Amino acid sequence: MAPFDDHSPDPTEQIQRLLKEAQVWAYQEPQRALQQVQQAFGLLSPHDDLELQLQVREWLVNCLAIVGDNQEGLRQAWELLALSAEADHQHMQATANQQIATMLSTSGQYEQSLPYFQAARVLSKEASPGQYATSTLNLADGLEKLGRLVDARQTYQSVLELPPVTEEVEVVQAYALLSLVGLQVLEFEVGTLDVAGLQEGPASLQQVIEQARKGRDRFLELYAQALLTRVWVHVGNAVQSTPAFEAAWEIAAELDQPRAWACAFEARAYLLCLQEDHTQAIECFEQAIRHLEAVSSHGELLQLLNSFVRYLKFWKKFEKAFEVLWKLHSLDQVVRTEGVLLQAQLVTLQTQIELARKENELHLQHVRELQHLQAQLQDQNQLLEKLSREDELTGVFNRRHAVHLLRELGKGAGCVLLLFDVDHFKRINDGYGHSRGDLVLRGIASIVRGFLKAGDVFGRLGGEEFVVALEGSCLQTAEKLAQNICDAVSKATWEDMPDTQVTLSIGVAVFQEGTLETALHTADEALYEAKALGRNRVVVRPSARWNGTSNSLH
Repeated sequence: MAPFDDHSPDPTEQIQRLLKEAQVWAYQEPQRALQQVQQAFGLLSPHDDLELQLQVREWLVNCLAIVGDNQEGLRQAWELLALSAEADHQHMQATANQQIATMLSTSGQYEQSLPYFQAARVLSKEASPGQYATSTLNLADGLEKLGRLVDARQTYQSVLELPPVTEEVEVVQAYALLSLVGLQVLEFEVGTLDVAGLQEGPASLQQVIEQARKGRDRFLELYAQALLTRVWVHVGNAVQSTPAFEAAWEIAAELDQPRAWACAFEARAYLLCLQEDHTQAIECFEQAIRHLEAVSSHGELLQLLNSFVRYLKFWKKFEKAFEVLWKLHSLDQVVRTEGVLLQAQLVTLQTQIELARKENELHLQHVRELQHLQAQLQDQNQLLEKLSREDELTGVFNRRHAVHLLRELGKGAGCVLLLFDVDHFKRINDGYGHSRGDLVLRGIASIVRGFLKAGDVFGRLGGEEFVVALEGSCLQTAEKLAQNICDAVSKATWEDMPDTQVTLSIGVAVFQEGTLETALHTADEALYEAKALGRNRVVVRPSARWNGTSNSLH
């Protein structure tokens, strides 16, 4: 009888082989890579080496994040964090915090991601220069997405100041340089930076492209070429923008992934903008949106929609802009709902850890950490709720929420709209500085609030333009109220501006039938008539269909 020959492979060797294959396929065929890691995870036993268990869990989270399954990815990452904390494995704790933060950010939960990025940064500072650089970069990205641009710029700059001790650090620094140029482009698009501020952008992006080619990072090169297209478009250089776009498109075709195509289509939209082909440009933006929707990338989708809105407003495509703003509002609702689900996941995980480790001396520590994290998430969700509704400067409703409330009023008995802006506001900013201009806007908001009742809507549409919706008021009452507001503002005195009279021009119109856009357009026409008649006055555009009260026009 021949001797017994057991050809079954060693489980540890199988796991290592599956992990190596997964690393090869992670970005080319993410689903295939995920299946291989799941096989490796299934082969693990509680007796396996701790390093191997942590390595498999790390790659499981990576692959779940790549395919866009953030819900399961976050669950696995929280378990990895608990396991690595129990083992006092500092490097893996930093990795788990980094993974959790990245997935939260990708889901649009920017406030919730910051503590994890900060934790990863602290844990990796001494142990891993590359991980420390990456954590710092991602922290800066989170700050940027929250609108804290000064903090974001300083944090990106701190990445560039790190010693380039490894190739990984150099690549991260290239991403930081890319992001700094992206900040300049954003400031240009919102009107806080003139075109001269973009002049150094192409040279910086060429550095990024060279580093991307050196590190064979095709996504980095794609992002740089796409942003370079955008910069050349903004400076009006059609000759340079075309080859940059063509390079971006070629890389996207090579990668053939939704995020890559979204980036390329957005670049194409800006190129078409330079050619004034707005129909095709809008279609390209919508193609980019569809690609990001395919991978449920809420964070990137929020950024893209904001970029789309800026484009539409600049080219005065207001009807389409309102449509995209509504999409932004709906996505914001989804993001906040997901935040609630994440809280529920935390509670579930807390229970699992309590049951699994009730005999462990670290049990109470884990419970306290999870409770603290839950409290942080609740506080941050409350802050997000407030930020999603209020204008930060004046405390009135922001544009998105005000538009939502106006549409709701329009579905009922209707309302009267007061659309107004500050006369010669640019002179105030130019003569006294933007801080005084902000003071004036806050003061006007305070004055107007004093004239409103419960149920009225008061929102800032942007800049010095505001809207008030008076629920259940007749046109005559609305006109009288508008005149009182006009008079009160014109008589107000302003700190450090004793000789300056601030005035308003107000347009009044009815919103009962038809679209909100039509009603706002009518009010806007009335506002501009008030301007033409000399400012500091109220102009009413009546509607024969308005049946608000006994004093209404018929």
